[in-house]
Amino acid sequence: MIYKRLETNDEKMTAYRLRFRVYCLERGFFDADKYPDQYETDEYDSCSVHFGALDERGALCSSMRLIQHNLLDFPIRQHFEWTDLPHDYDPHRAVELSRLVSLKNYPNMTDINFDIYGIAYRWSVRNGIRFWLAIMEKSLISVFRFLGVPFTPLGPPHDHTNVLSYPMCVSLDALAAGMSEKRPERWRQLSRGLEPYYMRMLLMPKSA
Repeated sequence: MIYKRLETNDEKMTAYRLRFRVYCLERGFFDADKYPDQYETDEYDSCSVHFGALDERGALCSSMRLIQHNLLDFPIRQHFEWTDLPHDYDPHRAVELSRLVSLKNYPNMTDINFDIYGIAYRWSVRNGIRFWLAIMEKSLISVFRFLGVPFTPLGPPHDHTNVLSYPMCVSLDALAAGMSEKRPERWRQLSRGLEPYYMRMLLMPKSA
């Protein structure tokens, strides 16, 4: 499996077609009739960094995006009320995790998706990002907490794309501390390839 940033127009279009398949046809989040070209895209794609997992044939089996700070603001900011913002939150050093999609019934997809998070995490650290934002269903929140990732709610939940969802946030410092302590094997997988400078920065005691 090859994990990479999707940079060319063709690579991104492949991700948009996978998103159409998952969000429109399989999960019914969006009306397929509104996407006659059979790819799902929106105004945030132009200000996002896209990542994907490609199999040995070069076929895309999973993708996601990180929405960067932009003039439209983050989708999570538009759709949810925020009542518990971290005191040191900086929107210019935050990204929103968005549009994680994968082929249905593909083998080992849990590990593949985790490695997608890994490449997104390493990009975030190297580019000075300090916070991850995400709109999450309760089941996904439970998965991250099991992994030692301390996502916390920013405000009350509501129905988003017909699913009860929560606005969530985690600092990358807290993510590193939580995973390295509670799930060290997964932490090694997530941080694999990060340069020593970043590893020291992430794991340095914050009271020092």
